[in-house]
Amino acid sequence: GAVRQGKNELAGREVFRLSDTHGIPPEVTAEIAAEKGLTVDWDGFEAEMEKHREIARIGGRSETSSRTSAALTIGTGATEFRGYDRIYTQARVLSLTVKELEARSASEGDEVCVVLDETPFYGEMGGQVGDCGRISGPHGKLVVTDTVRTASDATVHVGKVTEGTVSVGDEVEAGVDEERRLDIARNHTATHLLHAALRQIVDSSVEQKGSLVEPERFRFDFSYRGSVTGEQLTAIRAQVNEWIRQNLIAKAEIVPYSQAIADGAIALFDEKYGDEVRVLQIGEPAISRELCGGTHVAATGEIGTFLITGESSIGTGLHRIEGISGRVAESVIESRLTALHSAARELEGSLEEVPHKVRSLIGELEAERKRSLLLERELSRKVVDELYGQAEQVNGVTVLAARVPPLTMAVLRETGDMLRDRLKSAVVVLATAYNGKPGFLAMVTSDLTERGLHAGDIVNRVAKATGGGGGGKAHMAQAGGKDAAMIDEALRLVRGAVADRTG
Repeated sequence: GAVRQGKNELAGREVFRLSDTHGIPPEVTAEIAAEKGLTVDWDGFEAEMEKHREIARIGGRSETSSRTSAALTIGTGATEFRGYDRIYTQARVLSLTVKELEARSASEGDEVCVVLDETPFYGEMGGQVGDCGRISGPHGKLVVTDTVRTASDATVHVGKVTEGTVSVGDEVEAGVDEERRLDIARNHTATHLLHAALRQIVDSSVEQKGSLVEPERFRFDFSYRGSVTGEQLTAIRAQVNEWIRQNLIAKAEIVPYSQAIADGAIALFDEKYGDEVRVLQIGEPAISRELCGGTHVAATGEIGTFLITGESSIGTGLHRIEGISGRVAESVIESRLTALHSAARELEGSLEEVPHKVRSLIGELEAERKRSLLLERELSRKVVDELYGQAEQVNGVTVLAARVPPLTMAVLRETGDMLRDRLKSAVVVLATAYNGKPGFLAMVTSDLTERGLHAGDIVNRVAKATGGGGGGKAHMAQAGGKDAAMIDEALRLVRGAVADRTG
């Protein structure tokens, strides 16, 4: 039920809702709408984007709804961001909230939102998550668990008072968690290198459509009509790591927007920019020039290692690459090498031989499975010959309830089929213990289902005696159990189940 502006126009708020709530890119919605003969109210969509932009900048994650509303009501003045070249500053508390209400001070245990006149903390914006750290004042301390930035450029520090009190007007020391900040910076600079490599190796028309930069990982969304091959991903990884080894200088400068664009800097299509912009350039001559307000490493060598962990399609002509760098990439490589060493020991070969030995092992296993299946089927034919004469009569119904040697459920069904076909009119219930677990199969011929006998009911009643259950159709059903020692006792219930229906 799409909401429409007019008869043939899809409402902008609906396009925004599909994007914001369900993650469907506006371009994809527009394509589907066009197929149905609908146009999109792009002005309405842009108005909705503007309405929600402030909230979107502040949070977006499910646990942040309360801090979002608090952050929107707190302080109106811009906070001077000092974090490009430092992780520590002296500052003054301008305003704070406790439980979403503006307050003069906060005490130990209070969850707070704090605005300072200046800060080294980066507020979540442009895909880069906010900083964490500590704020210490003359009478108390607080731990900052997140930092967000409002559209009015106030930086809101979200956290908890851990000691004493923090009050409006306090002179405080604000310090960012340095290791976490560096992890984020490595990943952010890595996304710029990835973007440059994509335009060089895949297609120069590649456009960034969004990104998420966290300490543990990064995500980069881009538009491209073709598919990205495994060979291209390998080439991208190699190119980015080559640029890292070259230890290229990453430097930022503030220039007029018009000059930045004229100089070839890349801007995001849906981002609003002021008259002056910050341009991050990597390398001299530049391999990358992008408009970016985020924090970065000083030189690419600090990134250490770059790995792509996944590539996927997220819509028509839209792709997502996920990756890691720095300490996390090093940890992943270490864990994978450890796993490979472990596999090599088990396979009694070198690291290089592992793939070949695994393929060989899989081939042997498949051959053994086929051989095992042939033996099981041969055994099942002998079982049929043995069981055929053991059928009993219950109220004029032929009933065969028996335990058979360990058989897979597929072969157990084949055994049941053969017995049912030979008995012509019968209730057949077979039980087996496969890998120590009871398995049951019940089959009822058509003439007996018409008399009210139901394979699903019978097999469920029997399996319950072993602590399990199951069911199925009137003609055929299967079930599992837990206690193999109860199989024989469970089979004795079959006569009663048939008698109840036919007595």
